[in-house]
Amino acid sequence: MLLGPAALFLMWSRRKELLARPIMLVAVAAAFAGGLLPYCYLLWAAARHPVMNFGDPSTLSNFLAVITRKHFGTGQLINAPKYMGGSPVDRVAAMGASLTIPMAILSVLGAVQAYRRLRWYFWFSAIAFAFTGPIFVAYANINLSVPLTSFVLERFYLLPQVVIAPLMAFGILAATELFAAMVPALRPQATAVAASGAIVTVLAGAIMNYREVDQSKNHAARRFAEDILATVEQGSILVANGDEVINPLVYLQAVEGYRPDVTVLELPLLPTDWYLSQLRRRYPNLVIPFDHFDGQSGSLRALIEANPSRPTAVIGVDSDDSLRGNHWFYRRGLVSVVEPMSRDVKLDELMADNQRFLSLYRPPLPTDIKSRSLELTILSHYAMPALVVAGQCEQLGYYRDARAWYERALLLDPSLSEIRVALARLPADQ
Repeated sequence: MLLGPAALFLMWSRRKELLARPIMLVAVAAAFAGGLLPYCYLLWAAARHPVMNFGDPSTLSNFLAVITRKHFGTGQLINAPKYMGGSPVDRVAAMGASLTIPMAILSVLGAVQAYRRLRWYFWFSAIAFAFTGPIFVAYANINLSVPLTSFVLERFYLLPQVVIAPLMAFGILAATELFAAMVPALRPQATAVAASGAIVTVLAGAIMNYREVDQSKNHAARRFAEDILATVEQGSILVANGDEVINPLVYLQAVEGYRPDVTVLELPLLPTDWYLSQLRRRYPNLVIPFDHFDGQSGSLRALIEANPSRPTAVIGVDSDDSLRGNHWFYRRGLVSVVEPMSRDVKLDELMADNQRFLSLYRPPLPTDIKSRSLELTILSHYAMPALVVAGQCEQLGYYRDARAWYERALLLDPSLSEIRVALARLPADQ
C-alpha cells in the first residue's frame, strides 16, 4: 500500500511503453499478483490449526480481518493507549538517525545522479521513500518517549532503506566519476577502486555490528520461560501478558513439549472469538464458561471459578477488575498466584517463598542483555519479586529488610528508577 503511489506514478510516466507493449501490462499484473501470494499461505497454514495461529484466517471474514489488521485497529499502528501519541517530528528524526553516514552520502549522490540521467526513476524513488519513510512514521501513532517503543517502530525503517538501496548504487557510480575526474591518470582503475571501497564498507559494517546481531549464545528468553514454568504448580492455568513472556512460553510448550500440564492463556487475545475456539480445541480439559471475554460475564473470575480444582497464576498482569473483593494476587517468584480473599499470608512466608525462587532463577546480567529490546523487560520481571517483598517490609516498618530487598531488586534491574526513590525515602538509621 505504501509503495502504491510510487508504482502508479511509474506506470503513468511510462504509459507509452506499457500501451505499446501489451505484454508489459500482463507482466505488471503478474508481478502484483505475485506480491499477494504470501496471503495464500495464511489460508493453507491456518487450515492445519497450528499452535501459533493469529486471527485463525481459515475463514473469509477472519482472513480479511488479518489482512486489514482488525485486531490492532485498521489504519493505525498500535491500539494500546499508553503507547499512542508523541511527536511526529521525533519519529521522523528517529528514522533519519537510522541511516548511517555512508548510506546518507551515497543516497544523496545517487539521487543527484538519477535526476541527471534517469529522471523518472528519481521521482519514483523519491515518492516511494516519502510514503514508506517520513509520511508513514509521521502518521504512525506511537509515542517514542515511552520506553522500548522505538524497538517496535524501527523495524519499519527497513522498507525505506530498501527503496533507497539502488540509489546508493547510483551514488557509487557518481563517486567513481568524481574520482576519475579528480585523478585522470587512474581513470581506468576508477571502477575497481569504487567497487573495492563499497565492498570494504559492507564488510566493515558487518564486522562492527556482528556482536550486536549475533544471538547464538543468547539464552535469556529461554531461561526466563523455563524459570516461569518452574514456578507454577502442577496443572496450573497461567494467564500471560506481554510478548517477552508469551512467545518463549509458547515456544517451549509447542516445540519442545515442556510442561504440557500448564495451560497458558494469552491475555491480549482472550477478547477475540477465534482465540477462544483455539483454546477449546487445544485444551479440552479447560472449562471456558462464556462465549465472549468482555470483562463482565466473560471474565477472569468466571474462568477461575469454572476451574476450581486448578491453581491459577498470572504474569504481566497487575490487576483485574473482576477479581476485586473476591481474590487477590500473591507474589510467588516470577508469577502472582490468584488466591481467595480468605487466605492470609504472613510476611515471613512471603519472604521465604521469594527467597527460595530467586535463589533458583537464572536471570541475565544487566550488562549482557540487549538494552534496546524486550530483554530489558525480562530484567524487570526478575526484579519484581524482590520489589514486592521490599514494599511489604517497608509498609510494615521493617526498614532494614526493606532496604536489603530493594537493593536486591536494583541489582537485578538497575534501570528501575523507582527503587532508588524508595531507598532514598527509607530512614537511614533503620
